[in-house]
Order: sequence, then structure tokens, then C-alpha cells
Amino acid sequence: MSSSLFIKLQERIELALKSEFGIKLIEHVKLTMSSRINQQILKYVKDIYYGSSFVENKLDIYMPDNTVGSTFYGSTTTFYPVIIFFYGGGWAVGSKNIHQFLGMRLSQMGYVVVIPDYTKYPKTNIDGIISDFKRAVVWTKKSINEYGGDPNNIYLMGHSAGAHTSIFTIIRDVIYKSRNDEGKTNTELYDIDPEWNLPKISGLILMSGCYDMPKHYEFEVSIGFEDLSSMSRVMGNTQESLVKNSPLLLIQDIANNKLININQVKNLMPKKIFIIHGDQDLPIKELKFKIYQDKGHDEIVYDMMNLSNPELVADFKEFMSV
Repeated sequence: MSSSLFIKLQERIELALKSEFGIKLIEHVKLTMSSRINQQILKYVKDIYYGSSFVENKLDIYMPDNTVGSTFYGSTTTFYPVIIFFYGGGWAVGSKNIHQFLGMRLSQMGYVVVIPDYTKYPKTNIDGIISDFKRAVVWTKKSINEYGGDPNNIYLMGHSAGAHTSIFTIIRDVIYKSRNDEGKTNTELYDIDPEWNLPKISGLILMSGCYDMPKHYEFEVSIGFEDLSSMSRVMGNTQESLVKNSPLLLIQDIANNKLININQVKNLMPKKIFIIHGDQDLPIKELKFKIYQDKGHDEIVYDMMNLSNPELVADFKEFMSV
């Protein structure tokens, strides 16, 4: 990103913090910080390296109050479902520290929560981000039992760019593993960091994500945001790269792709997917799933932080219990 674009982005962020949305964000944070999280004692571990010693490759873990990990807190026979939360930020900004209240809230609900940081644009592109997502999931599968988590019951939860890359990482891995003999010679179906073998995931929870990148780019152009957004550049900055990095278009292609074993795809894909959007999230008006009223792009994740939307919380609990 050029220095002039970065300055413009900073100016927009400053304006945003003074806007109605920014005021709501500050109110959410103040409300959460002033509350005593149900008067529970919080258990969490911060800044664990996963996959490499890069500063971006650190994660935090939040545990239910009665969790006793097998090495960290002693020993236990009770293991909780695991949620790995990947935050958004246009693949360019964001921090696990901003989402600590979400980790606290979800741990209260009986989950072990992992929130990783990951490398972002312009330091890397979508392939590098996928690599970090894979590393975080593989680390969790291998090590989460030490913190009271069930390594055989892992969910990926993502917001915005994190939602896109969560499902995209899984779909690419499933397609690669489902190739027939002819497909194995197709260089378009390459694996990213094959030494990091993704485990099967129990479910996906996708919040305010974008899954058709050409259409999302058209939306950015329509509001004059394409130069400030990192989306096109992180994907490769061509129409072909936008298509190639679109989860929805990959899924549509699977049924007619003779290089792919469709039965293997069905076996490897998560059995549950929960897609969440607010009706004020402008590019998502035509989504034919449940849309939560009076909610914008970011308010969904804030509602989960504060458990302030009973309808959403009830739907979440129902999804996780099935």
C-alpha cells in the first residue's frame, strides 16, 4: 500500500471512530470492560507461538472456569469443544488482543477458545495467510488437549476477512485431497505448505464474510473503496485471481469438475456450517439464510462479545449442540 493511500486510510479510521459506528464500538468496549463477566474467574494463556517464531504467529487460549488442562493446570478427563476464531480486518489490519472479550464470552459458554494473530498484507498475500491459518489449526489439533480442549471437536469461527479465509482454507484443502489421478497432475490444484496437514473440522461459523470476490470487488468500486481496500491486491490484483480465491465459485465448480471425487469432498467437508449476517451489511442483501435485523458488518461480532443479542446467542448454542 502506498504512503498516500495509507494516510487516507488513517484519516478514514479517525473519522470512523467519531461516527455513530465508532461511538457504538467504544460503548461496547466500555460495557464489557466494566462488567464482571458473570463474576467468573477467567483462565487464559497468551502469546503461544504456533508454527514458527514470527511475531505474527502467536495465539491466545481462553478456557472455561472449571477447565483443568492435562499439562497446564494438572490433569482432567473432561474436554470441551474448541473454537478457533480468526478475526477480520481486510487481510491487512487487526489483532487478537482486540477480541479478548469474545474469547472470554465464548469460554463462559463452555468452549475452549483459540484466537491467533496471523501475517497480513502487505507483508504477505492470500497464500501466506492461508499458511498461517493452517499452522494455527494444526497446532490446535496437536496441543489443545493440554488446555482442556477436545482435539476431535474443533470449529473454525471467522469474521469478515477471517470468515472468507476460514472457509477458503478448508475448501482448498478438501479439493486438493479429493483429486482423482488425473487431477493430481493439474498444477492449479496445488497445496499450500503440504507439511501442515489440516485435520477434519467439526463445523464452520462464518460472520459477515465475503465469498464471491469478483462481486465484492464490484461492490468496492461502486462505493469508491477499491483503492483503499487491500482485498484485490492480497488476492493477486487480477480478475483471474479474484475468481480463483472465491470460496463460492470453487464450490460451484466442484460439481462439474471431473478431476474431483465428489464423494471424497462430501466426506471431508465439515458437516455443519453456520452463516451469520446483519441486514445492514450492504453487499449481503440477497443472502438466503437467516439475517439478523438492525445489524451492520461489525455489530454481529460485538453482540457475541457482550451476549447482547439473545436470538443470535440462542442460534449459536443450537448450532453447537446439534
